Amino acid sequence: MKRSRIVLSVCISILLLLSMAQPAVAAPVPEDAIQTINIFTVDGRSGKSIYSCSFEDPVWEFPSVYQGKSIYGIEALGPNRTTVEVIIPEGIEYLDNSFSGFSTLEKADLPSTLTHIYDYSFYECGVLSEITLPDGLLFVGDRAFSKCTALQSMTIPDSVTEIGQHAFSGCTALKQVKIGSGIRNISGYTFRDCNNLESVIFSDGLEVVGYEAFLNTSVRTVTLPGSIRQLGVRAFNFDKLEKIVYEGTKAEFEAVVNDAFEEYSDKIVVECTDGTIIYNDPNGKTPSEETPDLPSDPGNQGGSETTGGEETTDGPKDPGEGGAPVLGIIIIILAVLGAACVGTAVFLLIKRRNQS
Repeated sequence: MKRSRIVLSVCISILLLLSMAQPAVAAPVPEDAIQTINIFTVDGRSGKSIYSCSFEDPVWEFPSVYQGKSIYGIEALGPNRTTVEVIIPEGIEYLDNSFSGFSTLEKADLPSTLTHIYDYSFYECGVLSEITLPDGLLFVGDRAFSKCTALQSMTIPDSVTEIGQHAFSGCTALKQVKIGSGIRNISGYTFRDCNNLESVIFSDGLEVVGYEAFLNTSVRTVTLPGSIRQLGVRAFNFDKLEKIVYEGTKAEFEAVVNDAFEEYSDKIVVECTDGTIIYNDPNGKTPSEETPDLPSDPGNQGGSETTGGEETTDGPKDPGEGGAPVLGIIIIILAVLGAACVGTAVFLLIKRRNQS
């Protein structure tokens, strides 16, 4: 009997441990846990947008239909400290400040129908590490993923045509970024303060890298397509950037760079299709122009210099130049002595006459 109880206890303990180890299972969010508003899409369709959710489960699987109407958007639901995963169904087209402040959110499943991720949609989701932007996405808004400090890589699909300011700023674990071919302009501050970002891949067609777009990152080498037309001031952390590979000519890059390097003193090498440009070189020379320092001539310590291939050495100075002041002093001394002699002679002559 005791053995049976022991075996039963062990089995129950094992089952409990297994149940605790199982990942959270998605539970569809019931209709009575959400609130919606009526909306019209850009092309005139009537539908719903979710603006509140009071579901307690750690995994939220949103419905695609509410009270018989299609749901097209999810708006501000946060902050939240219990939700681990969100599953957004097909049919949802936009997110707007949706999960800002979801501090425990680790994963977000996005639908292929999603076209717009507006401002602050995943702002300060500090443990969000799994998210894939769908092909078909068009827009990523201001601070949409700012301070998602667990994200390690990000691929911007070719379909995206606009990224807002600070969209990924402060993503301190981000190491790799690939920018799709649809992007023409990377706004200011987009990847600022992504301290561990080392690799950035741009696609041909990019025209502008904005003001401080990659400031305070760890990018050391970057390849810029020949389509670039403007490089903003402090666009990269030029204190760490060592080399730019530019897929265009030196003249084209000179037109692009403007004053982007003005505030930095470190040497930056730019490899172009027709040669190399060096900025902030302390010697003011390109590597091909640099010459080794020659040892000084031990017989030329007195200041000889070579001009036109002929050596000249210091010779005696012209009295009319450096010796003029000394000569004047000598003349004055002689004049004083002469006057003293004349005065003495006159005195003795007068004294002799008086005695006679």
